[in-house]
Amino acid sequence: MTPSSAGSICCPRVNRTCANCTAESPRSCVARARRPRATTTRSLRVLDAGRDAQGRHRHLASARDSAGEPRSAKGAEPVGDIRNRLLRFAETVCVPHLLEHPRLKPYADEVSLVLVGSVATGLCSPGSDVDIAIVCGADAYAAIAEGTKWREGRPSEEILDGTQLHYYGVTYDDIRGAFGELDDMAIGMYASGRVLHDPGGRYARFVETLPAGLGLRRRRVARKLDHLARRSRGLASALEYGDPLVIGRVYLEVIGICLALTALLDDVPFDPRKRLFRSALRGPVGKRLEPRIRRMFGVLGSLGEFDAPSNSACVEYLGPLKELTDTLSKEAARLELVDG
Repeated sequence: MTPSSAGSICCPRVNRTCANCTAESPRSCVARARRPRATTTRSLRVLDAGRDAQGRHRHLASARDSAGEPRSAKGAEPVGDIRNRLLRFAETVCVPHLLEHPRLKPYADEVSLVLVGSVATGLCSPGSDVDIAIVCGADAYAAIAEGTKWREGRPSEEILDGTQLHYYGVTYDDIRGAFGELDDMAIGMYASGRVLHDPGGRYARFVETLPAGLGLRRRRVARKLDHLARRSRGLASALEYGDPLVIGRVYLEVIGICLALTALLDDVPFDPRKRLFRSALRGPVGKRLEPRIRRMFGVLGSLGEFDAPSNSACVEYLGPLKELTDTLSKEAARLELVDG
């Protein structure tokens, strides 16, 4: 997870070398490809429940634990244990390693190390990387970032004891600017980040000055509703032109906005890049709307047959979206997250 350019923050995942071989992508790793795939209770339930929509949603609900998180496969390491193990690894292995790193050692008293990403949020798996942000002032950043590609969105990478470590530098001004722009990724990362090293408590004091609470949530909801309205109009235009690829891309973007908005209504943290569907529907509003959002994905199956714009096609795509948009707007008003 890294800042992509000056004044903005993003967290792209770069190609990594598998710990078991030299493959560029974990998916091409022979060692992983030959590993037997566990059949989870959830996957069996989903397959079995495909015969009727109501059954499908009942089975999916029962495959989650009381916190709304998917259960681990039978015999697999519990998610909580995975997170605790990776947290200990970050604290006892990664932090000492970084503080002794030739690049960082001269500035150890000027930088704060903040655990971000899936381990910090608890949405990790056994193969998750450890992502650490090196937060510092502009002068320290200029010194430690020399020779890196952090500004291009590429973190530095190392493998420590078989676990991948990603780390990158980011300035206080970068973080403040991203919060001002209501950047979902940055807000999710630094609002839920776990401080590992903070000499003098500078980072802790800085976080207290960032926008937070109900005021920030209301601004984000208003921004999402406006974005949803604009992209819904974009979808109508795409349907008019009739290009299936454009329609599909805009439709998925609109669903993504609906998911992020749902998470904000429930006030639950969400991962906008890799786990949006899984993380956004954990609250009461999300659980209530999940069947409707899942049905919207089913509409995409008709894109292969899309030939020319028609009233029926517009109704098929825009009808469920308008209903969902109306529901989200009413829910935002009920929660007093929008004016009027």
